[in-house]
Amino acid sequence: FTIMKFKAVTFEDSLFKNCYFEDVTSLTTYFRNCTFIETLFYNTDLEASKFIDCQFDNTTFLHSKKGCQINFDEDYSAYWIYFVNFLGTLAVLPGNIVSALLMDRIGRLTMLGGSMVLSGISCFFLWFGTSEAMMIGMLCLYNGLTISAWNSLDVITVELLPTDRRL
Repeated sequence: FTIMKFKAVTFEDSLFKNCYFEDVTSLTTYFRNCTFIETLFYNTDLEASKFIDCQFDNTTFLHSKKGCQINFDEDYSAYWIYFVNFLGTLAVLPGNIVSALLMDRIGRLTMLGGSMVLSGISCFFLWFGTSEAMMIGMLCLYNGLTISAWNSLDVITVELLPTDRRL
């Protein structure tokens, strides 16, 4: 096993005899009830917690890797991360428009309390997210609702100051 990347692999009841593991990185990879005979682990991130009820006979671990070995270029698309953040930020625009139209009609404190309660409810429904599309939709809803609270909080804070002190 040389220059391999294991992602969510589980080896069970396996025998590794005269094996050579070099430059192996793993993410949620485990060995259960495995036997290692005359095996060399060189420059791997396989640590003791990855081996569950395993037996080692003449096995050597050399130059173990430390720290996080996740490569974000291969595991996560940067485009996707930025696109989801863009959608969440874009959802603030309708929230700003709604808060501007409703601020004087329903009042600052009602707007603050109502938007905080509604954003808390939308945050609660994140628990039931079953797909990426639903999670992105809930993110957009949450961002759209919380901006109303921030806008009303800004107005309330400014109105607490005397008129001659406001900028």
